Amino acid sequence: MKKLICFLPLSLLLYSAIAQVSFAPFVNYPIHGTKTDHVAAGDFNNDGLQDVVVGTGVETTPGYQNANKILVYLQDPTTHCLLPPALYPYPQAASLIQAIASGDVDNDGLCDIVVGYENNLAIFRQNTAGTFGAPLIVYAGPTVDAIKIGDVNNDGLNDIAISLWNSANIAIIFGDNPVNLGITFYYPATLAGYDDLEIVKLGNSNINSIVKWHGQGLNPRCAIYHIGINRLLDSMTYVSFPTSSYGTAGIACGDIYGNGRNEIVYGKQWTFPSIGIWSNVSQSTPDTLLSISNNTGALAIADLNCDGRGDIVMVNSGNQAVTVISNFIAYTFPIPCPHTTWPDCVAIADVNNDGKMDIVSATASTGLSVLLNTTPCITVLPISLIAFEAKPEENRSVAVHWVTASEINNSYFAVERSADGRNWEIVSTVNGCGTCTQEHTYDFSDKSPLSGISYYRLKQVDFDGKYSYSDIAAVSIEKGYGIQISFDPLLESVAISGLSPDMQVEIYDMKGLLIWHNYAAQPLMQITASNFRKGCYIVRIRGQHVDFSSKLIF
Repeated sequence: MKKLICFLPLSLLLYSAIAQVSFAPFVNYPIHGTKTDHVAAGDFNNDGLQDVVVGTGVETTPGYQNANKILVYLQDPTTHCLLPPALYPYPQAASLIQAIASGDVDNDGLCDIVVGYENNLAIFRQNTAGTFGAPLIVYAGPTVDAIKIGDVNNDGLNDIAISLWNSANIAIIFGDNPVNLGITFYYPATLAGYDDLEIVKLGNSNINSIVKWHGQGLNPRCAIYHIGINRLLDSMTYVSFPTSSYGTAGIACGDIYGNGRNEIVYGKQWTFPSIGIWSNVSQSTPDTLLSISNNTGALAIADLNCDGRGDIVMVNSGNQAVTVISNFIAYTFPIPCPHTTWPDCVAIADVNNDGKMDIVSATASTGLSVLLNTTPCITVLPISLIAFEAKPEENRSVAVHWVTASEINNSYFAVERSADGRNWEIVSTVNGCGTCTQEHTYDFSDKSPLSGISYYRLKQVDFDGKYSYSDIAAVSIEKGYGIQISFDPLLESVAISGLSPDMQVEIYDMKGLLIWHNYAAQPLMQITASNFRKGCYIVRIRGQHVDFSSKLIF
């Protein structure tokens, strides 16, 4: 493994202390086809495992018996190795496959495969048996160049976005009805040429955009499309770079900085090759530029070491290697790719079901190559919670207070409340700090709390939708007695306030057995909850004018 030199802003070097990524030596699978620089991954038999598909072009030379087919390599559910491929042909008239993508194009919950060849798409729809029948052939436009599958117009359904080589347009096939898979809509592009595109939420946006990179020839530029749910083009903006030396073999989008926002990543070819990370679409230069020693190629982004940040995978065009840039340090791994420039010649997926993302690449001369990820997975908690409590206030509200020491990829907190510890409702949401290492304090006041014992917890939600829960804090608001009960899960302490010397506090288990009791010596009583097993208990407080019981969970 060879470390490459990166020129970075000083502030980014703070992230480089995390362990480097590692991969086992590549495994090669012969394809017996040609023009095979196109690969995608997905669950192609609906068994919950990630599989691989490679597309091949026309070849009449003997020995290329798999030409004009897609080769679907299913993951064995027992050994988790890739099985010999199932072969599915597409029209023999095709001379060159130009793109491949995977995703649920007809929105039936199954992963489909789309192949771009010449001016057409071959749409292979997965059936309930986990196989593929004859493809649906759709005219897309003059020379399909790149394909992506995603929700283009933010209606909750997947669509197909297509870049066209010989046309200053992008094409879209909307997925709101399987019948409409044969209807293509066109939107103007700023330039025609060797292009790539992505469907992604950029920056703080909660809606998808199409990012189209015009990366060949003079005046390279990046266009951002917003298409409405009515399929009309709401807006199209672009940035034109001040130099003609930004030729690229593709783009990728992902959260490189670990702040919950997606950036655009591109590879600058030939003269002073480098990787650019572009987070501000209003500026004409990247905010981070990584100089590399090998020429750039196809790009992909995934979290390879479980640290919450996107790592950049780049197939080195003509240099027999894959470069992985993790936490802004670059490493190379040998892989047979003598000359590769197609944007979709690399894919990332867990192809051996070990919970880590692997790299797969396909080339015309060497076949399918797999790099299995052996990186020790870094376990990083989304937040470090050092305090969480819910306490009643004099105005009959409940003050919920929590403190974090650090946060990673944290979008927001949902404050949840329950009357029984089982059924929960959200009473408020509070924005997190994203990724930060300093202490943060949060407060929320519930102005309409439940009477009696109620329970509070936090639901912490990442930018990618993953979530986790805090421990439960209990609080009591009783009418007429002025007694308040709260439970601090971090200190494992029950606090009972508003007591008088004539009161006795008793705790019963759910069988009705008295397991703890004491007299109130002062208005505030602290009970160490660690002396009890976790579960449900009844707290009874009796005095001259008081006799009530409440359930408590700790």
